[in-house]
Amino acid sequence: MRIIIVGGGTAGWSCAAALSKNKNLDITIIDAKDSSSIGVGESTLPLIHQFHNKFRLFEDDSWIKRVNGTLKFTLEFEGFMKNSRSKWVHPLSTNKDYEQFMSLRNTQLDNLTLSDKFFYSQNLRNSSYNDIDKSSARIGAFHLDALLYSKELKKVALKRGVKFLEKSVKEIIKEGEITKYIVLDDKERLEAELFIDSTGFKNLFFENVPFESFSNRLFCDKAVAIKLPYKDLKKQKINATLAKALKNGWVWHVPLENNIGVGYVYSSRHINDDEAKKELCLYLKNNYGYELENDKFLSLSYRVGVHKNSWIGNNVAIGLSSFFIEPIESTGIALFQIQIMELADILESNPRFYKNFIPKYNKRIYDYVCSVKDFIEMHYILSNRDDSRFWIDSSNIEINKLQNKIINFYEKQNYSELLNFSLSGIFGNLSWFHLLLGMDSNKDNNIDKC
Repeated sequence: MRIIIVGGGTAGWSCAAALSKNKNLDITIIDAKDSSSIGVGESTLPLIHQFHNKFRLFEDDSWIKRVNGTLKFTLEFEGFMKNSRSKWVHPLSTNKDYEQFMSLRNTQLDNLTLSDKFFYSQNLRNSSYNDIDKSSARIGAFHLDALLYSKELKKVALKRGVKFLEKSVKEIIKEGEITKYIVLDDKERLEAELFIDSTGFKNLFFENVPFESFSNRLFCDKAVAIKLPYKDLKKQKINATLAKALKNGWVWHVPLENNIGVGYVYSSRHINDDEAKKELCLYLKNNYGYELENDKFLSLSYRVGVHKNSWIGNNVAIGLSSFFIEPIESTGIALFQIQIMELADILESNPRFYKNFIPKYNKRIYDYVCSVKDFIEMHYILSNRDDSRFWIDSSNIEINKLQNKIINFYEKQNYSELLNFSLSGIFGNLSWFHLLLGMDSNKDNNIDKC
């Protein structure tokens, strides 16, 4: 089967490297010379281990150093409640931790006791900074530079026989839902049985396909970002992704080996670009001593939502061309890795009848994205901040049936039901429990407002 991937970057090269494990696939990736990924420090989830192992992408852990990477054991959230010192932790726990935790599901639970006794990844984060070694590299996830990560994946793909054309697609010729061929900038025509769209928000193959927006429930649609040298290693270089809430959104801190990626995620309907830059500059100056100019930032705009069908005809959208949900829980890379794994399984196990699995694929990917949306919404809905219109609006979103059911389990201390309730997607029962417990412990009766 011939496959053409259009668009490089992290999604495109991840797809090329992964699918190249299947020797029955003839893969070509097309990416223009001036095309580049956005690299401001990316944060991953533990699923990255499964992705690497499934496709045997790296022989050892040396790749982590080559992508300016650091280890990540927790996600930490500060200032999401009215109490300015509020903080809650989402540990990247192991299966063993979860099994031990389940033994407590009928008891009255105490946050500190649980953290100290059961959550190994959080204990690692709390002890001291952990550098990369053979044992720690298997725990939690990573912070990495997406540009360098893409280059490592590119090496793997090319070594396995993937062909790379440094060209642009100028025209796509379709008959109904089927792409017949594409025309490149040098007028070359290319045909394939499957076209993978990794062109990001350009949405080259899906630009006229209906897009389901989540903007009525998730307001953040812009970010300003920058990479900075460390000012205080002890304070900044940690094995955690920090999300710090500000007046009109939140700031990510992604500590890399040699620098730190910082970005302010905000809602354009609540604050303009200049105001966002000033707010971020003031925050960085007051907390870390940075003196920055407004024009030093990379400005990003994004749409929040999903194509309900990411596979139409012989076209598959992978990554930003398929979906985007704001980066508060580091889900972007994890979600497109799931897309690639699902696609790879279909092409390997059912190469002759893969088209029969398109509806199943579309439903699974859509459900994954929506489950992440449901989880992320609660970071705002459960907030009791009232110091800006952004937080007031965000916390007054009506909860849906799933969110209401889980909250009811928590309110009534039905921990057994909460932890055994059927949940699909990246964030399982334990993640939901940490979210509810963490937000609630920073404000008495906060959950009751729902």
